[in-house]
Order: sequence, then C-alpha cells, then structure tokens
Amino acid sequence: MAEPFLLIGEIENHLRNLIEPHFAPEALRTAKTPNDPARRIEKVSDLTFGECILYLSRPDEWAKLGLKLDRQTFAEAMVRVRDIRNDVTHFDPDPLSQANLQTLRKSARFLGVVARLHAHAPS
Repeated sequence: MAEPFLLIGEIENHLRNLIEPHFAPEALRTAKTPNDPARRIEKVSDLTFGECILYLSRPDEWAKLGLKLDRQTFAEAMVRVRDIRNDVTHFDPDPLSQANLQTLRKSARFLGVVARLHAHAPS
C-alpha cells in the first residue's frame, strides 16, 4: 500500500530537482495558480506538482532545462502521473490498478535516469 506514495514522492523530488537549479523565484511565481493569492512561492518546493508540469509545458521554460526530450511527450507523461497521484493522495476508494502502478514505477525510473544524466551534463 505504501509503494504508490513512495513512488509519487520520488517522482516529485526528481521533477523539482530538475527545475530548481534553472529558475529564479520570480520566474517560478508565474506558475502559481491564481486561485490562492496568499500562497507565497519562494522555491520550487512551494509549487504543486501540477504547477511544475504547467510551468515546464511552456516552451521557453522547457528550453532552459536543456533536456534532449520532447516537451509535449514529457508533459503528457507527467499529466498522467499527476492524475494517478491525485487519485492516490486523495484516497480514491478504488484500488490502484496494476497499469497505474507500472506507470508510476516507470516514471520514477525514467526521471531518475534523466536526473542523473542531467546532473552530469555540461553546463
């Protein structure tokens, strides 16, 4: 039962670690959804998972990462993870399907590889 939560945490950490070195707080604030004006964004961990995805869906912001991945394909995969994440963290009464669990496992592995490669890429 804990595996989906652990995988989601791993995925979120990888995604935020990819973003963190490339963006100033002022830039990250543009990703915040407008329905919570009092919420402050000072670092990438202040963004929701969905806000991280939305931010990286922007071509100019995606380009700052320098990843040799298709932005749209990456965003679509992260939206799928977000939907699964929301079901898990909001305690959907239906059990997590094996297909969704596999999606989380594959996404965690993939982002781990991307993060390692990105950390060793020339600046």
